[in-house]
Amino acid sequence: MGCFISEGGSVTDHDIFEAGVVEHLRTTGWTVPASMTYHDALAQQHVRGIAARKDPTSRSIRGQADLIAYVDDAELSTRVEIKTVGPRHRNLAVELFALCEHLYRSRMGCHCVYAVRHLAGGSEYGFHVDDALVDAIEAVHVPGQLSAREMFQLVEWTGDALGRVEYVRKPDLTRGSGTPFVLINAARLARFREWPDEFETLKEIRMEGVIHATN
Repeated sequence: MGCFISEGGSVTDHDIFEAGVVEHLRTTGWTVPASMTYHDALAQQHVRGIAARKDPTSRSIRGQADLIAYVDDAELSTRVEIKTVGPRHRNLAVELFALCEHLYRSRMGCHCVYAVRHLAGGSEYGFHVDDALVDAIEAVHVPGQLSAREMFQLVEWTGDALGRVEYVRKPDLTRGSGTPFVLINAARLARFREWPDEFETLKEIRMEGVIHATN
């Protein structure tokens, strides 16, 4: 099995899971090009420059999907997000800005599939990003260090994607990147299907559409 290598040159759990997803897709009729995310495509000085900025376009660039994939013999493409969840966590946290962009695009007919693996226990599942996903979101968690103005802007930029989902300030949320995220609790995660099924469903929907269009 081939493996994408992290920036530091060592193979991480995320790299191993990503390689497994890529291998599965390539053996089931998908083409998966190499990653073109900003941290893979740009020199480190530019990566640092984009990472240091909080404006919407910089956030959008940072939130580009890990991978893209397209079906070899059909007009079907999808963005692919790879997530690994640390051993201390049972819930799923997904970066807010990126997910909202995927939701906005889904209303234009665009696809994005998340493939997720929990390192504690090794459970895996996936989900297609569309409006039905919003019902599974418990809340948006926002770091306490955001100013009132920044909080207002955040809701203005992302609120239409999430409808009535509540934005919750978390004063103790100071570790990690300090990036706002949506939380999906473990009880809802148990209802998600295995990630390979999400990709197969996309192909089935596409083929049904072709059949109806030709009848």
